[in-house]
Amino acid sequence: MIAIVGFGQMGASLAAAWRPRGIRIVAIDLRPDVRREALERGWADVASDRLESCAEADAVLLAVPVRTCIGILPEVASTMSPGALLLDVASTKGAVLEAWRSCGSRSPYVSLHPLAGNEGAGIASASPSLFRDAPCLVLPVEASGAVVGEAEDLVRTAGARPIRIESAAKHDSAVAVTIHLPHALAYALTQVARESGTDLSLAGRSFRDSTRVALSDVTMVRDFLLTNGEATAAAIDRLIAQLGRLRESLTSGDEDSLSRLMEESKEIRRAL
Repeated sequence: MIAIVGFGQMGASLAAAWRPRGIRIVAIDLRPDVRREALERGWADVASDRLESCAEADAVLLAVPVRTCIGILPEVASTMSPGALLLDVASTKGAVLEAWRSCGSRSPYVSLHPLAGNEGAGIASASPSLFRDAPCLVLPVEASGAVVGEAEDLVRTAGARPIRIESAAKHDSAVAVTIHLPHALAYALTQVARESGTDLSLAGRSFRDSTRVALSDVTMVRDFLLTNGEATAAAIDRLIAQLGRLRESLTSGDEDSLSRLMEESKEIRRAL
């Protein structure tokens, strides 16, 4: 049985993928309408608004915004049964792991980060196919090889592909560039459009695609930006430097420099 704390897009989608495979689910969420919908959709066997409901679970998954995750970790750790597996899907790892260590938990712990999802929020945007063929980062925190294997099996059961990573620092440095910076850029682009008085009815697909993540849940994004602020700020500095390089090519009319930058970028993107 897995207790999922937070039945938003991530938590509910994992439940929706796991439940048909015979895994019993306890949905823990403060919102009565979410608990009701979890039961009505058949994505949970039990719904509760109390963290004490984690006590009988074989595994507890934290699927709440990062700072909420940090805040509830001590109570969750003290409530879990001995030997139960702790999981999370936090978008930053360093701050969460620090909080876990400070609460003195002895539970086996594997931290996950599914690289999936969309700009939707809540159980209304959840889907049992959300993680299909998506990579999922797996960070063993305090777990034997067998336990990590169990966590990776859960990832596969949800339809995702586990990718093991070696440290929280490596994770947070990478996602600062690949996830957190694109959100920051989307916010900056929308603000540039507003400040310049641009008629957004003339916006093409490139602007819409580039700013899509600005529609994401504000609490979720705010939390992962603030808990990975130093790495994301460093990524923004590198972005500013690259924009300066591009600006210099444009203002000087340096066609060769501009072409090289564009060709380099095309090759990097093609490799994805």
